[in-house]
Amino acid sequence: MESKVFLGPVPLELQGIADTLARHIEAEFGAAALPLEVAQTPIPLYVNFMKPPETTLFHALFTSEPGNIL
Repeated sequence: MESKVFLGPVPLELQGIADTLARHIEAEFGAAALPLEVAQTPIPLYVNFMKPPETTLFHALFTSEPGNIL
């Protein structure tokens, strides 16, 4: 099983939904959007089935299985 993450621009037809969801998350949790260039920063860690140099900061921060970060 391989995990895939979509880090590109949000398709136009989903932009309104993404913006609404982002505002609710920011308001509820005080979080802010992670800039794409930061999210795509390569890191020297194994996260689930991802391995360096493909592993990015996004994979490590947003994994559903933090015990699988090596």
